[in-house]
Amino acid sequence: MAGGNLEPVLHRGREQRGDDATAKIGLATERLRRVIGRHGDGEGPLVVVVGGMHGNEPGGFEALERVCANLEELALVPRGRLLALGGNLEALALGTRFIERDLNRAFTNEGLALARATAPQERDAEQRELIELVDLIAAEIASSPHPTLLLDLHSTSAAGAPFALMGDTLGNRAIALQLEMPVILGLEESVQGTLLSWFGERGHGAVGVEGGQHLHPDTNRHQEAAVWLTLVATGLLHEDQLPWLDEQRRVLRRVTAGLPRFVAVQHRHGLQDGHRFRMAPGFANFDAVRRGALLAHEGEREVRAPFGGHVLLPLYQGKGNDGFFIGRRVRPFWLRLSRGLRGMRLERFLSLLPGVSPDPERPDGLLVDRRIARLRALDLFHLLGYWRAGEDGAVLRVARRREGSVFRR
Repeated sequence: MAGGNLEPVLHRGREQRGDDATAKIGLATERLRRVIGRHGDGEGPLVVVVGGMHGNEPGGFEALERVCANLEELALVPRGRLLALGGNLEALALGTRFIERDLNRAFTNEGLALARATAPQERDAEQRELIELVDLIAAEIASSPHPTLLLDLHSTSAAGAPFALMGDTLGNRAIALQLEMPVILGLEESVQGTLLSWFGERGHGAVGVEGGQHLHPDTNRHQEAAVWLTLVATGLLHEDQLPWLDEQRRVLRRVTAGLPRFVAVQHRHGLQDGHRFRMAPGFANFDAVRRGALLAHEGEREVRAPFGGHVLLPLYQGKGNDGFFIGRRVRPFWLRLSRGLRGMRLERFLSLLPGVSPDPERPDGLLVDRRIARLRALDLFHLLGYWRAGEDGAVLRVARRREGSVFRR
């Protein structure tokens, strides 16, 4: 039953190294299927939940199996539509992050165009997965007249508490705040080609959940709790239908106690293919570090924290191009201020500011010359609902997030 034991034990320091041993976490082929479940009456929002976008992260797939089994066992019919999908099925069978390329970096116009232009018999594993996922999701969205939300379930190679991540729209905030875990802002600006960004750029709601360490027994339970809470937050189910929900909330509050409610990513330590990166042992998500703290080695070179903050997603596995991130706590005042500023529609006047001009390449974008607009320009634009779309020397390229729908119960 969904309300099973969720003991909040964290395996700090038990890092997972190497290329994600198949024998430990590969899922049996007969279990793997693209559509884990499709439930609901279609009379409300469409909630798409994906588990296993990385093949060494099976917890999300397993959580969705349990959610769908419970819906069927209890004869619960969501008011709307739940579409539960498996992610990188070929990689899940092998228990490895990916086969040829990271599927969760392939959701770009260029990546999809390349996959479609490649002859079917010549497509690599991730190109096949990409086309199948995009076509299935696009058809599902096209058939629904209601708002759409993505919930993308992941896990981490490091120990630590679960957390949510999102593009900072007011609609996404409304969902993420009900998941009883810290919320990370700005991660999608540092990592390109994610399914989360693909949804967000099309004006749909999109929230990700990192449930905990890959092989920790509680990780998929945290992910399962996030699914139930999302179904309630979007109005597909009422919490009175889920007698285990209060206990799941208590567990999530307990394992995240004392952590910042919101953290904004300020730094990414990116890696090149063939890197010789070694994270220093023992770091967990949200560990506090001071400026200059030794975090890792690249070959013989020491990698130290450029400033103080919280370590996020330290890399303790063989595959991946993100060594670690550093974030800083965001005070609630700034979130309240940004909500008020966005309601004033100040974006209409931003191009009148010194050093700011319209971006000729995109109607929702602006170019910011930081030699003129020097005073924490990116922070200002974040408050107003913009994200960093790129840089060209001293010129910062920002684009306004598409707010999409605010889900109401």
